[in-house]
Amino acid sequence: MIEIIEFKTGEKIEVNTPKDLKEILKYCNPSMMRHYKAQLPMLDIKGFGEAIEIKRIGITNE
Repeated sequence: MIEIIEFKTGEKIEVNTPKDLKEILKYCNPSMMRHYKAQLPMLDIKGFGEAIEIKRIGITNE
């Protein structure tokens, strides 16, 4: 489960699955996308709308 802060209201939203997160991000404009990307540094989010892709970034010890 991930908690993010909603762009317009500032309320916390619980996101349980990647599909739920995709539904939230699918309608974002670039400004909103920056807001959510800043809260989710462990995810690589690319694209907009229906073509959005979300990948988990692995942590490596080099």
